Amino acid sequence: MSSASSSSTTTSPSPTQQLQQTICQKFGWSCIYHRNESTGGTWTVTVSPGMYQKRTFTTKDVYVDDKTGEKDGKADVSKMALEGLEESIARMESYPIQELTQVFASIPLKLLDSFDARTWTHFWKDPPTVVGIDTEGNQISPPVLVQVAFGDSVILETPRPNGALSKDMQRLLRDDGITKVFCDNFAHKDKRCLGIGTNTNQNEGPTDYTVPPIVDIEMLAMEPLGYVKSPRGLGRLVTLTMPDMNVRIEKPKVSNGTSKGRFANINRFARIEQGKAKPLRGLWDLSHKEQTYAALDAWCTLKVYQQLKKDDNNNVHLVGQKG
Repeated sequence: MSSASSSSTTTSPSPTQQLQQTICQKFGWSCIYHRNESTGGTWTVTVSPGMYQKRTFTTKDVYVDDKTGEKDGKADVSKMALEGLEESIARMESYPIQELTQVFASIPLKLLDSFDARTWTHFWKDPPTVVGIDTEGNQISPPVLVQVAFGDSVILETPRPNGALSKDMQRLLRDDGITKVFCDNFAHKDKRCLGIGTNTNQNEGPTDYTVPPIVDIEMLAMEPLGYVKSPRGLGRLVTLTMPDMNVRIEKPKVSNGTSKGRFANINRFARIEQGKAKPLRGLWDLSHKEQTYAALDAWCTLKVYQQLKKDDNNNVHLVGQKG
């Protein structure tokens, strides 16, 4: 029974840390460890580097069922995974890092003002079956801005002077015939700031956001991309569901406490929700660039949903490989 311990004198990350944090967390890959009782205590790790892709690695040695055995077993199977996934890791590392606005700069989105009566007249004349929804400034209710994407159009709504959402937006949120798709973190802040309740009844269990009328792509992606404890975020979900783009989408870095690029716009919405800046009087308070930044989040949320459903409907299940 093997239980070889690694040296604790080095500051280098352990193989387990390298696999979990340096690789899987960075790329949004699922990484699940399991001790196999049926084989006397071997360790297995399953990594999902893409849609319906599973790479499973299992140690030959067995390990005692204690903390030391767990540490050693995970370390050894992590080494196997790092070696077996070397090609996939190298490919991801080779991709240029870009922002959503760079990747989709050529998309001719139609930005529609919710205050314009023609916007909702057009919407309800032939309502879509599914929309992508995002918000900015979701610490307050209603939020600072609501974005609703359908087709190549995005409705942008600032709260009315009385602090309420428009009647048409409320109608949309109540309409169970239209699927509302979110990319929310596990706190469901976007949903809650729009008045969409989340089930906290322990007897009934959590709300299932993988079926209409309210769908969260963070939850929906768990089956094709594997389980993760932390939200992947929209950028990683776009990267993983649209691999043919050959890019890694990440948020811009914050340098010396100063937000750049898209973060500068996010900070503006944060200042408004914190009462440190005046509320938006309308879309005219936002530049076209700021409107596009916000609209892309909702549009990309919808596109990721469509990719997830496309692969699901086509039953694109790639055969897992064992290391």
